[in-house]
Amino acid sequence: MKSGELVAGRYELTGRLGRGGMGEVWSARDRTLHRDVALKTLVLDPAANAELPLRFEREAVAVAQINHPNVVAVYDRGIHEDVLFLVMEQVDGGNLAELLRERGTLDLDRGLDVAEAVCAALTAAHRARVIGVLSWIPPASAVGGNETPAEQGRLLRFAAKATAVP
Repeated sequence: MKSGELVAGRYELTGRLGRGGMGEVWSARDRTLHRDVALKTLVLDPAANAELPLRFEREAVAVAQINHPNVVAVYDRGIHEDVLFLVMEQVDGGNLAELLRERGTLDLDRGLDVAEAVCAALTAAHRARVIGVLSWIPPASAVGGNETPAEQGRLLRFAAKATAVP
């Protein structure tokens, strides 16, 4: 994928934000609703781990069940030219892993704000009956780069084994 490419006739890629264990994340413009979004991709490769598309799908469905200010909203999902995609709210600021690399540590008040926000997100996931097989939440899964408490500790994703309980 490259900048300027149109995904599903609707999402114009504007820049790659990063790569992860399951694919890439792009900044994109939703041409239908005229808003900026994040577009997460996973190339469907038969030679790769056959479980990855299922994990990607489970993550999308699980996160979409949660409506909470500390959880990034999921707007859409689909397949475009053998690429699975997930469209999410675009959140400004770096993730917590980046912030910790830059600063080394957080001061106590900021650290507690982030922890409180992440705990609130996990409580919302529990209330939405989204269950994740987690032993920990990696810092790259939480946004921690913004200064306002409302924007700290927003979860970007849950464990790939997360499932929504009917």
